[in-house]
Amino acid sequence: MKFDKKEAAGQPLPFSAPKNPQWVMLAALLLSYAAGYEYVDRCLGFGVASEYSAWRAGVLVFVALYTVVVELAAWAGDRKPSRTAAAWWCCWLVQSLAMAGWSLHTDDLGFWQVVAWHCTAIYYVLARNDLLAAGRTSCLVLLDGVAGMFAIPFGNFLLRTQLLWQALHRWWANHAGRKGRMLETAVSITAALLLGGAACATLAGADDNFARLWGHLGSWLGQLFGQDALLANLLIFALSLPVGAWLFGLAGGSARRKAPPVAAEQFYGKLAALPRLPQLMGVLVMAVLCGVYTLFFAVQAAEFAAALGAPLPLTAPDAAAFAVNGFWEFCRILVLDLTVLAALHFLGAQPVTQKSLSRVLAVALCGFGAGFAMLAAAKLAVYINLYGPTVRRIWAAWVLGALLLASVLAAVRLFRCIPAARMAFVAAAFSFSLLCCLPLERFCVDAQLARPDCDWQLLQRYTWQSSELDEYITQQAGENANLSE
Repeated sequence: MKFDKKEAAGQPLPFSAPKNPQWVMLAALLLSYAAGYEYVDRCLGFGVASEYSAWRAGVLVFVALYTVVVELAAWAGDRKPSRTAAAWWCCWLVQSLAMAGWSLHTDDLGFWQVVAWHCTAIYYVLARNDLLAAGRTSCLVLLDGVAGMFAIPFGNFLLRTQLLWQALHRWWANHAGRKGRMLETAVSITAALLLGGAACATLAGADDNFARLWGHLGSWLGQLFGQDALLANLLIFALSLPVGAWLFGLAGGSARRKAPPVAAEQFYGKLAALPRLPQLMGVLVMAVLCGVYTLFFAVQAAEFAAALGAPLPLTAPDAAAFAVNGFWEFCRILVLDLTVLAALHFLGAQPVTQKSLSRVLAVALCGFGAGFAMLAAAKLAVYINLYGPTVRRIWAAWVLGALLLASVLAAVRLFRCIPAARMAFVAAAFSFSLLCCLPLERFCVDAQLARPDCDWQLLQRYTWQSSELDEYITQQAGENANLSE
């Protein structure tokens, strides 16, 4: 089992002390508190994030803060980025702009937007510190995910507390002889603030504009330090402490490592010690699956011909049942085929590409996978033609496209040594980011309004996202009503 040499492999120690000034890591540490607070307050919705405008702005603020944290920590640790780090940050930024511009999409796509947003951020941090298991995007992406989500951040969960304690201890040691001066400074600041406040309150009676300015300032301070606001902010800050510790554990812990927790050499070395799957098992499994798929396509041919109108066209309910039945089962079959090929690649006694019979069966398996993808696409096209597009149906079409591309790349990989896993993963990540940027709800609304049998109940599912879309639906409905009259 061959793989390219990992750049970070062979390093004697997994950790290294920061090489740049300590204040750089300290700045990243302090900013991680703001990033954690912003994530809990805006991204998780514990504060003003219930308003969509604040939630959207909060996403971009968090991205900016955490990017600075990651860059400062990497600079402090003298970490050189991998060649794909900038691309993954751009992918994360595009997803963030889509979330800020359109909020979350409806149906299942909104949930997967959040999942992909977090995964892309983690992958960017690993790429920025050159800690990908194979040195680049590869078939070990799940191993990278475990390292970035669990091993590194939780392994360095107390790193922020440790570094902060060390910084405070050094500061106290350097200023131990200035306790009197510190007390004088504190008393002076307190006196200056009290006298300044008294002066402002007095001058407010001399000028109306200054009084309004002082009133706005007092109102803002009341909202910030009022009893209810203070309790809410303290609660958010308390919740942000473990979140910020995880965020800094990922950024700071990655910057202090010289190698990933499990590099490609180590992974394949441990994998080689596991029992190998017999070659006969691989051949029989692929042969049985190909036989079952052949029988299924023979049975499906009659239904598919009926859906096309020959010899007897299907009614609308029958066509809808034909379109819905088995769609996600086809997707699961595609995942099963790719899982079998991955198992033979990692655990097979011999590479699939070395034996002619195994290669033929693997190519047939990939071909059947492509056939299932096209059959599912045909069913989805029938359903969209009957009932119009929705966000969920567009999301399903993207899933089909990603699985079809993976099947085609896997078939090509059997004949040519191409980075199939990397190409499939990168294409899926960037195409998903672009999908999130599209105004899918408005497109679906226009398509539904153009249909004579418009589904008004379905349209109301999109109005929660923005009042503008609600007004647009009402306006378009009024124009259609005028045209019908």
